[in-house]
Amino acid sequence: IYALNKVSKQPFITPYNPSGKYVVRLFFLGAWRKIIIDDTIPFDSENRCLLPQTSLPHELWPMLLSKALLKIISLE
Repeated sequence: IYALNKVSKQPFITPYNPSGKYVVRLFFLGAWRKIIIDDTIPFDSENRCLLPQTSLPHELWPMLLSKALLKIISLE
């Protein structure tokens, strides 16, 4: 997962992207695919996040990875 506008200088750190666009690279059906997603996160009527998250409030990667997986599955 990396920000669309720049690549992080630190390994395994996903930099925050002010434009809200990210690229997730997934191996799917025998090939590497780049999935472009945004950082819009869905919430239910009780303001609970509908995607997986960690105990750290500023970690986006579980939600971004989930969005990419949902997007690639819906494309096939």
